[in-house]
Amino acid sequence: MLVVAMFERVNQWYDQRKAAKLIRKHMALASGSHFQRNMIAVSMAAIEDDLVQKERSKLPLAEQNLFMMAYECFLMWALKKGIDSVLNSEESASAITAMQGHFKKHGWYVVGNFEKIWDEMQKIAPLRGTRNGVIWPVADLMNAVDQAGFRLAFPLDYRFGAHVLCVMRNLIDVGSFAAKQQGALETRKSQTLLESSERVSAEIVVSGFRQFASQNRCAPTANTSDEKIIEIYSKVTEAFTAAAEHRGERIPAGCLNRIVMEFLQMYEFRFENEGKPGLDVRIAEKFLWEHLQYEVKKYLAEGLRPDYKHELPFF
Repeated sequence: MLVVAMFERVNQWYDQRKAAKLIRKHMALASGSHFQRNMIAVSMAAIEDDLVQKERSKLPLAEQNLFMMAYECFLMWALKKGIDSVLNSEESASAITAMQGHFKKHGWYVVGNFEKIWDEMQKIAPLRGTRNGVIWPVADLMNAVDQAGFRLAFPLDYRFGAHVLCVMRNLIDVGSFAAKQQGALETRKSQTLLESSERVSAEIVVSGFRQFASQNRCAPTANTSDEKIIEIYSKVTEAFTAAAEHRGERIPAGCLNRIVMEFLQMYEFRFENEGKPGLDVRIAEKFLWEHLQYEVKKYLAEGLRPDYKHELPFF
C-alpha cells in the first residue's frame, strides 16, 4: 500500500517510529486528496526533524522564519521533481498548492516572502550547487533566499548539508513513487474514492483502532479480524458520509472514527453471548447493519448524536 511503502522509503533517512507517528499526525491534520495529504504529511515530518530544528535554533530570531520557509520550499521542490517524472504538470501543481496551503496554517509562512523564495528555488533547482565536486543542494537553498532579496547567516553545519542532500534524494524518490501509485489508482475508474482510500490506508486504519482498543481495553479484540474492521469502517463511514452530503454537512474524520468504534463494540457483543442457545452469527450481523440504517436515518432527521461528536483522531 502507498503509505506503508512510502514509510519504507522515508525510513531510510528518518527514524521509523517517529516518522510513522508524525506522518499519522499530519495526515489527520491535512486536507485534500489522499495523494495531496501524503505529500503534506511527508514534508511536515521532514520539517520537524530534530537536525532541522537544531539548525534553525542557531540562527537569530529574525532569520529563523526565512530559514524554515526556504527549507519548506526546498522540500516542495524535491517532491515536485519526483512527481513531475510521472504525472503531468497540472497534477503536480495541485500537490504543491495543497502543501503551500498547509504551510500557511501549520508551518512557517509569511505571505509574499514565501512566494519570492519559492519562485527563486524553482529557478535555481537545487541540483546544480556543488561542494568539492559533490552535489550540495544546501548551497542552492541559501542562494534562493539571497536571490529573493533576503539574507541568512552562512555557512550552515556540514552535517546539516549532508542531511539536506540525503533528504533531497529520498524525497525525489518518494514523490516519484507516490505519483506512480496515484496514477495506478486513477486508472481504476470504476472504484470510488472511498474504496481507493481504504486500499491505500487499510493498515493505518486497522492499526489506529487496535491501538485505541489496547489502551482502553475494548473492541476490536482478536475476535475481530482486520478484514472485518475494514468492512465495518467502510460501510459505516460511507453511509454517514453520504448522509452528511445530503444534509449539506461534513462529518470530521475524528467523529467518523468515533461512530465506527461504537459499531465495533456492538459487533463484538456477540462474542460475549457465544455458546448460548439460539445464537446465530448471521442474525447478529444482520442486526448490526439494520442498526446502521437506523442510525443514519436518525442522523438525517435530527443531526449527529452528541456522543458521536467526541472525536477520535488517532490516524
